[in-house]
Amino acid sequence: MQDQNRPQSGKKRVVRGSSVVAEYDSRTGRRTSSSSSRGRTAPSRSRGGRKSSGSSRSKQYNRRRKQKMSKGKKALLITVIVLLVLAGLLVFLFQYYFGGLRIKPILEGADLGINSEIERDDSVTNILLCGMDTRSKTQVKGRTDALMMLTIDNKHDKIKIVSIPRDTLVNIDGYGKDKINAAYAYGGPELAIKTFNQTFHTDIQDYVAVNFYQLAEIIDAAGGVDIEVSAAEMKHLNKLVVEITGDESNRLDTSLAGTKIHLNGPQAVAFSRIRYVGTDDARTERQREVLSELFKTAMNMEFSQYPGFARELLPMCETSLDYGKIISLASIMTAEDLKLEMQAFPNEYIDISQSGTNTVIKNGVWYYVYDTEQAADMIHKFVYDDLTFQQQYEPDTDTSSDLSSDTAA
Repeated sequence: MQDQNRPQSGKKRVVRGSSVVAEYDSRTGRRTSSSSSRGRTAPSRSRGGRKSSGSSRSKQYNRRRKQKMSKGKKALLITVIVLLVLAGLLVFLFQYYFGGLRIKPILEGADLGINSEIERDDSVTNILLCGMDTRSKTQVKGRTDALMMLTIDNKHDKIKIVSIPRDTLVNIDGYGKDKINAAYAYGGPELAIKTFNQTFHTDIQDYVAVNFYQLAEIIDAAGGVDIEVSAAEMKHLNKLVVEITGDESNRLDTSLAGTKIHLNGPQAVAFSRIRYVGTDDARTERQREVLSELFKTAMNMEFSQYPGFARELLPMCETSLDYGKIISLASIMTAEDLKLEMQAFPNEYIDISQSGTNTVIKNGVWYYVYDTEQAADMIHKFVYDDLTFQQQYEPDTDTSSDLSSDTAA
């Protein structure tokens, strides 16, 4: 048997101690292999080995980089998911509290009768309020039983209301002379706004309409109002409230006449609709009193109660205001010293020389007649110059005990 330790022909071994360090080919002089006494192959010092080591380090770097990128993507994905969940929750809450509002935009291109030359102020927004003469729970149509201009005055932190008698004789475009409350019935909110703007030189672009059936529910949602009711008013109130509800239990105790009584929604609406105690001025005064008390009730609510109240209130209204405008206008409710001021026509300062008695009869129909140009000037000074009608004609009069102070927040 051939000795296994003998080198193959043409090769020479280099031995150091008991270890074979290298073998050389005698013909070429090249080193061909090496080994250790433990049977391990000595690490190669060749150029190829260096390339292999660099490649390994590069792979490890790329692997760590991918791990970092993976963690970053995971964090981003979690953030996006959380934001989407929060956005979905906000949408749900918004729809829950405000989704019932009936928005009916003003017809595109509608002529609203705004005079481009009148003064305008971005901090003041005027809105037409229409109380509809209908008992329907779902429809807002017909003649306006109450017509008011609501002003959101951010400059003076005030909510202002100007009340116009429904029987005011005005010119309605396309229909001639008629009561102002007929405009809504003839041409919807667009014609109602146009008639008001042309008559009183205002810049109204939006409206809110509510029928009296719904007003009762709004008052109930607020918890009722406190109103002083005279004996004469109570007699008519009790008759009207039974007509509205068909429920005798809503009648007031006549022994409470002449005192301040807590009225529920139907009772307050019946009070505001009394026609046969005093003049129509007295009737509009009762309407303003109900609105004033409703405002004070709302202002005395805890902040946490507002979302629930809004959820009850908004489905009862029809408006051209979108959600963005409503939220923007509602910011005035956070004013530290918010006040409500209410003015009305006719009044002791308005010129009635056209009729002599404020009213005229035409074909058996009663109309209120007064100087609407003077009224327009008074409204302008009230809205933009922050002067009540009394302050305009009696500048030295102290108005600290007027409604504007009584309804301060």
